Amino acid sequence: MELIQQYQNLFKGKPAVVVAAGPSLNKQIKWLKKVENKVLIVACDTGLGILLKHQIVPHIVTALERDLVCSTLFENIPENAPEELLTELLSADGVRIERIVSFGQSSPDGFWYDQTENEWVLLLKGFATLRFEEGPPIDLLPGDHLQLPARCRHRVEKTDPNGRTVWLAIFYR
Repeated sequence: MELIQQYQNLFKGKPAVVVAAGPSLNKQIKWLKKVENKVLIVACDTGLGILLKHQIVPHIVTALERDLVCSTLFENIPENAPEELLTELLSADGVRIERIVSFGQSSPDGFWYDQTENEWVLLLKGFATLRFEEGPPIDLLPGDHLQLPARCRHRVEKTDPNGRTVWLAIFYR
């Protein structure tokens, strides 16, 4: 606790500068040298080497863990649920990837999906029947995948009532 109190007011009233590696860092080295004793310099570990090369010693260095995270699509799924479970796995630049888990659910009577996005869907576990406003229904088993263009009106007719139906859906424009 004494160590924390010792540093508690050390930089009180001083502006802080956060430094990270990038093209702008090289352009700001002269300015940083000029103000290094007047500001609190917080460096991301990616910029530390450049600062030290120019004899600038930051007051604080932070580090970001860059470990890759690996998980499975089949984790954190309850045995049963009153509604479908939707989990967004990724969303970027016009693409969204979702895991959908159905527990015997189907679309409500009279309801049709009419999406503005294209959808590619892969059935990973269980079974399902999709019905289309135009065309015959399609039964899906694990490994089956389907491309649904935007505005393709469809509904989930049925999913496995005795287990979990796991889908991977990719929505894109």
